[in-house]
Amino acid sequence: MLGDSTYNTLTSFEPWVLSYSLSAVLLQSSGLFAEQSYDMYLISKAHSQNKKMEGLDTLETQLDILQYGNWDEQVSFLKDGIKSIQNITEEITDLVSLYEAYLSADPEVFTAIYGEEIENEIAQNPLYKPYYKKMFDERNKKWADKIADYLKQGGKTFIFAGTGHFTGDNSVFSFMRKNGTLQK
Repeated sequence: MLGDSTYNTLTSFEPWVLSYSLSAVLLQSSGLFAEQSYDMYLISKAHSQNKKMEGLDTLETQLDILQYGNWDEQVSFLKDGIKSIQNITEEITDLVSLYEAYLSADPEVFTAIYGEEIENEIAQNPLYKPYYKKMFDERNKKWADKIADYLKQGGKTFIFAGTGHFTGDNSVFSFMRKNGTLQK
């Protein structure tokens, strides 16, 4: 079905690379493009104005998220990605709904839709639970502490990150409330 050449090319990658390739196919099929995202705009703007930038994460942390899991877990995630591509119309509808919830600027709507998607993934494959803990909870706590350090230093700092980090029970904001940086 794939042909020997394509099969040999694909099998030279680790499963996580193929999973992210499938995500790119889904994103491209939806008509939403990373190049048009707010973060790309903000990065470009900062570069053009020679603004200092630093990440809330280290590169190592980002790579740990991308290549999360052992071989078998990565294969499991890849299988889930293949299933989602097989239902691409439904996946695109879900992705566009999430995007529209984001554009609505209503955190409750976004949190409900995104939270439901995460809960559904965990229900279908329990391996997602520790992944999302690493992706959100652990990073959000570290980010809240880092933001507290920025506030102690004073001055002006502009912070941007994915919306999913600022919604829900273990959001950056909830950790900032816990560490006393943000008032209720």
